[in-house]
Amino acid sequence: MSLLRSLAARIAGAFSARDTAEARAEMEAHLEMETAENVRRGMQPAEARRQALLASGGITPASEAVHDQRGLPWLESIGADIKYAFRALRHSPAFTIVVIITLALGIGANTAIFSVVRGVLLKPLPHRDGDRLVYLRHASDRPGGSNINFSVPEVRDFRTGAPSLAGIAEYSPWSGVLYHGNDVTRISIGLVTGNFFDVMGLSPVLGRVTRAADDGIGVPPVIVLTHAFWLRRYGGDSSIVGRQVRLNDESATVIGVLQPAPYFPDRVDAFTNMVVSPHHVGAMMVQTRVHRMTEMVARLAPGATLDQARSEVAAVHARVLTEFKDAYNPAAHYTVTVIPFKEAIGANARVTLFLLMIAAAFVMVICAANVTNLTLMRRMRREHELVVRTAIGAGAGRLRRLLLVENLVLTTAGWSLGLLVAAGGVSLLTSFAERVSPRADEIGVDGVVLGFAFALSVGLAVLLSFAASLPQQRHLASSVAAGSRRMTGGLKKQRLQRALVVAQIAVSVVLLAGAGLLTRTMVQLVNIGTGLKTEQVLTLPVPLLNVSRVVDPAQIVAADVGNKLMYER
Repeated sequence: MSLLRSLAARIAGAFSARDTAEARAEMEAHLEMETAENVRRGMQPAEARRQALLASGGITPASEAVHDQRGLPWLESIGADIKYAFRALRHSPAFTIVVIITLALGIGANTAIFSVVRGVLLKPLPHRDGDRLVYLRHASDRPGGSNINFSVPEVRDFRTGAPSLAGIAEYSPWSGVLYHGNDVTRISIGLVTGNFFDVMGLSPVLGRVTRAADDGIGVPPVIVLTHAFWLRRYGGDSSIVGRQVRLNDESATVIGVLQPAPYFPDRVDAFTNMVVSPHHVGAMMVQTRVHRMTEMVARLAPGATLDQARSEVAAVHARVLTEFKDAYNPAAHYTVTVIPFKEAIGANARVTLFLLMIAAAFVMVICAANVTNLTLMRRMRREHELVVRTAIGAGAGRLRRLLLVENLVLTTAGWSLGLLVAAGGVSLLTSFAERVSPRADEIGVDGVVLGFAFALSVGLAVLLSFAASLPQQRHLASSVAAGSRRMTGGLKKQRLQRALVVAQIAVSVVLLAGAGLLTRTMVQLVNIGTGLKTEQVLTLPVPLLNVSRVVDPAQIVAADVGNKLMYER
């Protein structure tokens, strides 16, 4: 507690003018006592005061020493440096504006890209223990070949033969027409087993989710709305839970609303149990090994590792290939890959975002080189000032701190303006990310992104502060003599500037060449002849539905046109 009180007293003393006045008054009283003592010894009053001043070291230095002991002199010194930095930058408005704008573009671009990378690839999944989730991919020809999904018998094989997977859930993409009163909406549906949400680690915000009792033939159809669809279609109406709706020609009960989460491999509006689709609970789907329409997600058992799961899945797959040779063409080279769920949902976006990060890093290099060149040129004009400061006793550490504070002011201003640039860039990049990632809704400027941008600005400030050398004590005389005449800097500084210019040109050429090649590739892809006449051709997807009776077919067509219409030229 005494340490805290002492620290509080020092902080108060650093900002209190009263303490300085009291110290000065104490020194005046002490000086009067010393003067009186000298007069008593036989000195004249003027000489007595002069000797007292010499003995005390002077009122001002002594009072300042007392103030330093009571306050925080280093804090006051930094405050003085900040004031000086603002004053110096105000006298160079063109330099200040150009540097801040340049830094804002570089920091803003990198912040925007990093926010997308964090939201899509780095941010922890909202699922419970999301790092324990895995996705099983069944492919042919090669591990990266086309995904052919699983059949229900194959899912049973992995359930019984891979104990490292504590739970395996099934998911099948589907679509349907949702009737609610007089409204009809075409929706994307995920047909799931009752344990799907338990395996995925997702919870409802309203009602409940599916469970084991919702599996099988003859159970009532139930539907779980996704959070986004609930807000978009029902405006967040909590009374929707428990209502009966029509899904195609079946009556289903809305049992809950799911928490916000990315959906993979398809973006869906709702989840239902399998009974909604008679085909998915029929004999062909349940018994035929080659009828592959199911995606598989699983959760690692407690204590199990990813390598163990991969080893067990590979053993099960090898046994199945041997036991059911008629169901697997050897020439197809079937493989089953166990992939962390987080990697699976980011696979489509990873390469694209990696290239964008490289491009943003190149932009940052160009901006840093440009700002460093401008700083070196300004540093040459301030050569005489730094030489004089060195001559009157300023050490290298003191000068570096002065330059660091000034550059921190610049980079902090660039960081603040760069956040505005990043905000606009994030909105554009989010629209792009929606095409390649189901996690686009998680993109945003949060504390981690702000910290990244600030760390980038501090790093730039340190780089700018140590970009050039400081005056040396042994060369002060020649530096003072030549300071007024030298404007271009020494040979070492000129070499550094030339190297920075070369770096800017090299990186710019790489960026321009990459952009040119990408543009050329896109133009060639657009102009590839397909052999078909696509002018004035309209395509409309018409999915087959399990509809035995439809009240108004025109409603379904209208829903399709509103939700699925595409044009191709």
